[in-house]
Amino acid sequence: VGLVYIVARVRVGPWAALCVAVLVLVSGRAWETILFPATLTFVLPTLAGGTAWWALDRDSGWLGRALAGLLLAGAAVTGGLGPALMVGLAAEICLRRRWAWLWLLLPGVTVLIAWYAGEWGNTGTQFSTNLPHLPVWAAKYLVTAAGATFGLPPPGGLAVLALVAMGIFVWRRAGRPEPFWSPRAIGLVLTLAVAVISIGAARAADTPATTSRYLYSPAVLMLLLACECVRGLQLPQIRWVPAAGLVVVLV
Repeated sequence: VGLVYIVARVRVGPWAALCVAVLVLVSGRAWETILFPATLTFVLPTLAGGTAWWALDRDSGWLGRALAGLLLAGAAVTGGLGPALMVGLAAEICLRRRWAWLWLLLPGVTVLIAWYAGEWGNTGTQFSTNLPHLPVWAAKYLVTAAGATFGLPPPGGLAVLALVAMGIFVWRRAGRPEPFWSPRAIGLVLTLAVAVISIGAARAADTPATTSRYLYSPAVLMLLLACECVRGLQLPQIRWVPAAGLVVVLV
């Protein structure tokens, strides 16, 4: 949550970033994310991605890069989001022409190759069974994650996506000078797309798209993408905003 706030604050200021952090705090079933060991496959990659984005924003030194690299190495073997992070971060680094940062991905890529080389034949995943279900599953997955961000049931996700898209459109039409497709936005879109496709290719046939433990990571990615699309937004410093955030958490 703290990393999401730090990354969002650079783009939308402290008050909007606080709102985003509160949404991350309450999205999905918090107890399942904390207590169920399998959810580490989604929490750890989210932590690794947040650390890497924070390091990129700060143009961090070797210590920050090393920490992000170690977390990415751990995230590489935890599920679909690990490889997705590698793709998204590689795209952002290349688009920013920060070639020296590519070594940040080396530990994770090395672990990923070693993992799949040794375990590919033992996964038991039936891709031929899952792929026909993937398009519908992916659409339901994204809609459900969007709704879960605001504590809404799956049908509410459509309304959330429509309202957010409308808000971004109005914001962009107001004459904001920043380009829409920034390196970070492209990286986040690629990360989200690869994560959804890889998870769906492994789970679409036997796991409902509404399964709560799968919603945490895409919710974070979509929130950060929305922040990137409206970067430069500054909410007025209203004194009741922190109190309102606390009320949301309690409810």
